[in-house]
Amino acid sequence: MAAAGVSSFRSFAVAFVAAVLLMAAAASAQESEMAPAPAPATMESGAAFVPASLAVIGSSVALSLLALLKY
Repeated sequence: MAAAGVSSFRSFAVAFVAAVLLMAAAASAQESEMAPAPAPATMESGAAFVPASLAVIGSSVALSLLALLKY
């Protein structure tokens, strides 16, 4: 019974290592020349989404505290 668990883990580990090596090979095969950065714009840079993200973070923290205090 334990041999089946070890074999399953070993096959998972081999598949995981193979996937990591494939991703590393794909990342290193990409062109390494950097493209020029575009000029920053005031409203096109995503600065308008800061209040929305703060609201999401704040509500998440508030709900987490409520859940923590409930239990």
